[in-house]
Amino acid sequence: MEQGARRYSEKEVQHTAPTGLRANSGECGGLLTHLFSVRFRGSPSMDFREVRKKPVVVEAAGPFRDPTVVDTIEGEFEIDEEYIEEHGVYYIIKGVEGERYPCAEDIFHDTYEIVE
Repeated sequence: MEQGARRYSEKEVQHTAPTGLRANSGECGGLLTHLFSVRFRGSPSMDFREVRKKPVVVEAAGPFRDPTVVDTIEGEFEIDEEYIEEHGVYYIIKGVEGERYPCAEDIFHDTYEIVE
């Protein structure tokens, strides 16, 4: 971290999310897939490079078609009729640290494969 830079708590970061933001844009949930852009003030330009996710095994339940509420590390996430209408069926992923988040079926199949 840059000297003199301020580290923000998870709660402060969540508080800065744009109002009216819904976590149903088709992305898998979780802290790594926040649906708002992070703005860096006074930071040098960033050079992005390709990286590959480590091949870790996580657990998933589903597919589901009914509305529900998932307790995520960010709080309750409501999977309502609108989410289901937009994304179809969904899965509930349990991450490497036990965190849970919903994942739309198309993203699930692009990102995960079933371990036999």
